[in-house]
Amino acid sequence: MSVHDASNQQLYHFAEEQATPDPYLTPEYTATHRGKGTSIIIDNGSSYCRMGWAGDEKPAIVFRNAVARSRGKRGESDQVCVGNDISSVEAVRSSLRTQFDRCLVSNYSVQEQLLDYGFAHLGLHRQSAIRHPVVITEPVCNPGYCRGQMSELLFEAYDVPAVAYGVDALFGAHRGSVEQLGRPLEEGLVVSCGHCTCRILPVLQGRLDATHCKRINLGGVNVVAYLNRLLQLSRPPLLPHLTLTRAQEMVHAHCYLATDYSAELQEWGSGSRAGDVRLAQLPYSPSLATPLLVDAAGREAKDRQRRERAREQLLKVNQRKREEKIAEFEEELERLLAVQTEREQLDAEEYSLLLEQAGFPTHEVPSLSCLHFVPFP
Repeated sequence: MSVHDASNQQLYHFAEEQATPDPYLTPEYTATHRGKGTSIIIDNGSSYCRMGWAGDEKPAIVFRNAVARSRGKRGESDQVCVGNDISSVEAVRSSLRTQFDRCLVSNYSVQEQLLDYGFAHLGLHRQSAIRHPVVITEPVCNPGYCRGQMSELLFEAYDVPAVAYGVDALFGAHRGSVEQLGRPLEEGLVVSCGHCTCRILPVLQGRLDATHCKRINLGGVNVVAYLNRLLQLSRPPLLPHLTLTRAQEMVHAHCYLATDYSAELQEWGSGSRAGDVRLAQLPYSPSLATPLLVDAAGREAKDRQRRERAREQLLKVNQRKREEKIAEFEEELERLLAVQTEREQLDAEEYSLLLEQAGFPTHEVPSLSCLHFVPFP
């Protein structure tokens, strides 16, 4: 692509947004919901958690459903960051933990930390118990053990008065049907594309047909990882800067579902969609520019120095081995000379004892004239 053509393309700059800590909504809770028994709605997603009050148009707080633990300094306890307290995910990605295994909650200690964070920022951090019913989402066909563990956590740790469970995709399908058709969904096929999995949920006579539900272990996280890998393979010099966070931003900002995949492939192959190309501008970084400024001569000089150092090291090792071998041969020669000198002065018994002490198993000692010493190069 020429410079003129590139200037006509849409240039995209990464937002580089960082999470900001959520405020504590204590005044709002005290003025609106305290003592009224309003239900708390929790959308416990595998990527983000949304918490709010029944009757509101949107959630009160939305935060990342993850916990990061960083080792503290000597004498200090480890630091734990929860939800939106994690300002930069890439900095703590290796220690990032979630409560999910695929789409099932399995780590309830992490789940408790996230619920503490959510209830506290809803304004309930000064309450001795959660005196509000809780409606929380769960995956379709959730095992009874997982639901029992979640119920135990909510009842025992927070003393909630009541808990109701539901599937987020069915909640959304019901509301969409009511708003668009004016009635609840009676028959249909609900496709839920989640962070870790995709689910197909048939609805018959207004109820979920659980026996024919299907789950595919592919989700948004796989799309992000695939795009990130393609970018890294096509742009090796930019490998440290093509992070999963930036790949996720590109997926959310530019990717879409093709209604006719084959037709769009032909359009892109023919060049008719060249006007839809977008150029992504990475933030400037000195470390990003350094690999592009290193010339071939400099790399060749470094390689030559490295090979010379390896050659010198190998010569030293070989010289040491030669010296050790020569010392062994000289010691063997001295033993042979000593045995040859004593041979004519000793009787047979003493001579046999001398041979045994010298390490020769036979009385036939080779003469020095028969020995051939090959000099080392």
